[in-house]
Amino acid sequence: MQEETSDELITGYPFSEYYTDLKFPLKAGVPWFNGTGEGTAKITNLSKTVKTPYKTFTNAVETTSETGYKVYYVKGVGSVMTIDQAGKVVRELKSMK
Repeated sequence: MQEETSDELITGYPFSEYYTDLKFPLKAGVPWFNGTGEGTAKITNLSKTVKTPYKTFTNAVETTSETGYKVYYVKGVGSVMTIDQAGKVVRELKSMK
């Protein structure tokens, strides 16, 4: 489940904790604790172009965790791609229904 409030975009799992994906207002370089075991994250780009199997997104928000994972978010869609510290795509959007 993802939920967007006026303060943050969060992801929650049944019978588990929730994780802070984005803090609002969006501002590059401001770190926050994301609760995923990745430590802190920060926005490193506010206007990335991200190509997924589904489509190419412009103006994606890039976050980078202190362990080097990059996650890309698109307004109205959510997370569209995750890249690990070695540069390998570990999650990407393939379709929407």
